[in-house]
Amino acid sequence: MTLQASNITALITGANRGIGKAITKGLLDAGAVKVYTAVRDLASVRQLAQKYGERVVPIEFDLSREETIQNAVKVAGDVNLVVSNAGVVKLSTPLDDDAVESFKYQMEGNVYPLINLAKAFGPVLKSKEPLNNSVMPLRVLKAADVRRS
Repeated sequence: MTLQASNITALITGANRGIGKAITKGLLDAGAVKVYTAVRDLASVRQLAQKYGERVVPIEFDLSREETIQNAVKVAGDVNLVVSNAGVVKLSTPLDDDAVESFKYQMEGNVYPLINLAKAFGPVLKSKEPLNNSVMPLRVLKAADVRRS
């Protein structure tokens, strides 16, 4: 499957570094219409906004704060692609004193917020014309799947 980048308006969580930043830059370089960069610290995407101008729209976003998810839906109601990239990590082995605490932290920071994000943006995405006339509810895209406009 190949997506035409010129049809994409995306929301990328954790867009300020690592994989999220690479996805953001890749979409924008390929010609995406707009990317909402959903991050905890708006200043962390200042350089992206300066480089790409109005095609980058920073949104304060913290998966552990339900109100920021709801605000993102209000601000980014025109998206047709949501990439859930943000997450937390606290490593422990099963026998560590903090094993249960670490597991709980990761569930509360990675799993439950992902469900909330899907519930919040599901109706938005369902109301849009599917990209490339297909539905991709959960799929990992390779860089080769996005074509320049």
